[in-house]
Amino acid sequence: MAASLACGLYGFSVYNADLQRAGTAFAGHAFKAIFVEHDEEFLRRNLAEAKRNLTPEQFIGLLPFAGEWPRLVGQVQNAFVTRLEGLHLAVRGFFEVPVLYRGSMAIFLNMEVGRVGDSWEIEHVGWEDHPTALQGIK
Repeated sequence: MAASLACGLYGFSVYNADLQRAGTAFAGHAFKAIFVEHDEEFLRRNLAEAKRNLTPEQFIGLLPFAGEWPRLVGQVQNAFVTRLEGLHLAVRGFFEVPVLYRGSMAIFLNMEVGRVGDSWEIEHVGWEDHPTALQGIK
């Protein structure tokens, strides 16, 4: 009995780690597509329908650093929440990365992604000015 429970817990932890790797890879690609390449079509295809407050064109147009390449990018910070909802696992990833634009404009880019079926979607994407963002860039 204990061995079965241990095997089940081990299997769940491996599965959860795989989901987190997939979510991190998706978020990394999404950060690049949205904040570097300003890819409206990527955002349109991957943004959760219920979370659309702005069209992708409006969102991209609001970026204060549109058309600029980041000078420095800090380390991505992430956190995942996995819980059982009904008969399936709901996995959400929360990501934040400090970025330096124009030599002095330090911001935090942030994103929340969720697993839907066999794929991921963006549930939140945004940015905020924060003086401590520079501390995360090395």
